[in-house]
Amino acid sequence: MIKEGHQAVLIESNTELPCKKFITNYFPECKVIQKDTDHKFLVQYVQDNNVDLVFVDLAVDQVNQLIDQLSRFHVCLILFGTQQQYSKLNIKQTFHHLISDPIDFEKINTVILHMTHHLNLQQLRHKISRLTHIITHLNDLTISISSKSGYEVIHIINILRIEAARSYCVVHFFNRTKILISKPLNA
Repeated sequence: MIKEGHQAVLIESNTELPCKKFITNYFPECKVIQKDTDHKFLVQYVQDNNVDLVFVDLAVDQVNQLIDQLSRFHVCLILFGTQQQYSKLNIKQTFHHLISDPIDFEKINTVILHMTHHLNLQQLRHKISRLTHIITHLNDLTISISSKSGYEVIHIINILRIEAARSYCVVHFFNRTKILISKPLNA
């Protein structure tokens, strides 16, 4: 089951997680990083590669500092460890899951589906926000064109399409009106 569109990282201790193959099948581009990797490198990798899902073995050295640093980038965390390891954490991030049995593939699958659904919703909200921002700014954008009746200032948001007509252009508007411009489309 391959999921696309999300960057994932698996951080392991010196003992390989039994679910490693399951995770790397789910996310073929998943980067597996061993515990002896410098935290600064790891955090920089997460930032540079827009990683949004991090699997962390709680047996990793200085796991509290690592999770604290990762939480600054608002990544989703899936933590593997015992309840006792989990209780020692000082987690500020709100969106994470603990999996205490790394061979419970059904639970891991459920958590991954839940996390990817959450990430998909986040991406959708971000896209809607960007589109809203663009549309808001389109209301302010105008273009000055010369037509038969002289120069006109037109709000770009009102233009449906601009059509080439040899050395002229026809500007079509949403209100079904159109204007003939005596310039080619590339002008």
